[in-house]
Amino acid sequence: MKNKHLVILLLSFCCFAACVDSKYDLSDVNTDDAVMGESWVAPLGTGYVTSDDVVRVEKVPSIREVDGAYVVVYDGAMKIKGKSLRAASDKVVIASEEITTGDIDGLFDGDFVLALTDPHITLKSDVTKASLDCNLSIEAENAGKKESASSDFTLSAVSPAIWIGPLDPKTDAFKFIKNEQLPGIVQIVPQKIRLALSADSEQWMNAPMDALSELRYAVELPLAPAPEFSAVSVERIENAFDEDFVDYIFSDGSARIYGEVTNEMPFDMSVEMVILDENDVPVGIQLPAQDVKGPSGEVVFEITKEDMPKMKDARHIDLRLHLTGRDQGEALKKGQKTTFNLKLEKEGGISI
Repeated sequence: MKNKHLVILLLSFCCFAACVDSKYDLSDVNTDDAVMGESWVAPLGTGYVTSDDVVRVEKVPSIREVDGAYVVVYDGAMKIKGKSLRAASDKVVIASEEITTGDIDGLFDGDFVLALTDPHITLKSDVTKASLDCNLSIEAENAGKKESASSDFTLSAVSPAIWIGPLDPKTDAFKFIKNEQLPGIVQIVPQKIRLALSADSEQWMNAPMDALSELRYAVELPLAPAPEFSAVSVERIENAFDEDFVDYIFSDGSARIYGEVTNEMPFDMSVEMVILDENDVPVGIQLPAQDVKGPSGEVVFEITKEDMPKMKDARHIDLRLHLTGRDQGEALKKGQKTTFNLKLEKEGGISI
């Protein structure tokens, strides 16, 4: 083996695997064939970031896996209120619920816009012996932001189950009620959602006592990003550079880290690389973000000759993935990956 410090370089990038639940396969790297001249290229292997790394699944207890896709679900039963002898208006509130949705704040690092293609609400009732013209009022709130929507429908023995949302589920199990306002309810990342079911006052007063005794609800948010979606996920590569790595590889010349990115997740992304010192402070090298649109793309991060002295303090790397939605909404699924196949090109040789 011609140079032990090339091995140090390659092994240091194995930290990618440990810190972002990724894997690097260096079995094909033949260091005997690496050229120690004015210019050389060495493969760094293949690493990946999974959908579980990008979306903080462990921080959101309400996430469920439905047919392999991630769905945030808040469900329960609304208590049906007793009949009033006198109605104050044409409609009377017969059930209500306040849902705490604050755990979705943990889906991504920092602030994000939760634009989804098909957030929806389902209602399942045991209505019998009556037909009730109803309205469901939906109010969302987050840090002073408020959004609201509502839908009218009829609950009856023929239509006891209702699906409210922007997209038709194409199922006979529910009566579909189109509501294009629901994505706006979700987009503010609500901390609370309030549901209130009103019925026609006269119909309610004339209905048998046991006409409606149970109303189950589910607020379901499939993680299928819409074009307005935006979020950032930060993946830390701890101890990517040690002192030998810096002294021998980045003592002079210039370098670039480049390669191919394959993306199975339903996001377009802009990949930003930030090099940090041992105190997690950026060393001051500006590496322009690289766009990856669709299922594949290339990234190139140039470290110029002028920036080489800053690498003496380099220790860690943050990969900041700026995520956006696509025109065609697709569900985020367990096990999806973004794979990085990277190489290091060095100009100016190695200081030995």
